[in-house]
Amino acid sequence: MKDVESLQVLKDASATSIYGARGANGVVTITTKRGEEGVARMEVDMFSSVQHPTSVIDVLNAQQFAQLNNEMLANGGIQTNPDFSDRSFSWSRNRLVK
Repeated sequence: MKDVESLQVLKDASATSIYGARGANGVVTITTKRGEEGVARMEVDMFSSVQHPTSVIDVLNAQQFAQLNNEMLANGGIQTNPDFSDRSFSWSRNRLVK
């Protein structure tokens, strides 16, 4: 907002007379500040923050997920997924057998 010099809101006939049909719903005109002669300078405004979660949810690791999935399939009467053995934890939706 430091670069904004003026802000105008044109409504109704004034906007339509200047901008035609495109200004029928109103126009917002923003005029920015002009550059100054001399040595160029640059200003930087920065904001930084660090946030910490207030509570962390406990999640399953790969082996626990595989065991839970096999129990779920077995309880549903579905053959367990061979991809969820203790040796391999990759999941393939196409390998589920009903």
